[in-house]
Amino acid sequence: MTNNFKNINIEKRLIYGLLAIMLILFIQQCTTNSRLNRVLYNIETVNQKVQRIDSTVFPIEEFQYIIDINGYEVSYRMLYDNNTVVRTTQRPDDIMKKYTDKIKVLQKELTTLKNAK
Repeated sequence: MTNNFKNINIEKRLIYGLLAIMLILFIQQCTTNSRLNRVLYNIETVNQKVQRIDSTVFPIEEFQYIIDINGYEVSYRMLYDNNTVVRTTQRPDDIMKKYTDKIKVLQKELTTLKNAK
């Protein structure tokens, strides 16, 4: 009879031990999941910040068109304000028209480049 009592006691101890190990593993799994969720949240916020930065950055092709357009607009204004072409063989109106046409062409190319995205 004492042998049976020891076996039952050992079985209870094994069951309690296994339950304790399962509880410890469950708690460890929960903390691992919460850490993983925090890491995933941080990755998500970093991705959102990168997307915001990407949406505000100009591609180099667009930037080149914008620089060219502004250059022609400045030349147009300089020509008009200073009347520097009077001393050349071309008429100021012809050069100003050429600048205006070039600005329109570049603006059209810039809009097609933006629409291609």
